[in-house]
Amino acid sequence: MVDRATPLPEGAVNVASWDESTPPSTAAAVAVAEAQGVDPCEMQQLYRFVDPDALDALFVRQSAASVAFGLSGYEVLITSDGTVVVFDQTSESTR
Repeated sequence: MVDRATPLPEGAVNVASWDESTPPSTAAAVAVAEAQGVDPCEMQQLYRFVDPDALDALFVRQSAASVAFGLSGYEVLITSDGTVVVFDQTSESTR
């Protein structure tokens, strides 16, 4: 996903990337699974929170600069530059 030498943005628990071979929806699900320390198949499914096809379509057409949504206790931020940033929602409430 992303080189582990890349510093995490403030408050982030994981950073990943998306591109033509890994769509934003897949990158988001994998990034949250990595943050949880579980296999992506073991966590709540992305489609329960956001429509994966619609999410991918936003960025294929490059009409979105960024999109944020909650997934399994995490806040996920996807940007049109190919970045996926995962924040722990519980730590955000204590800031």
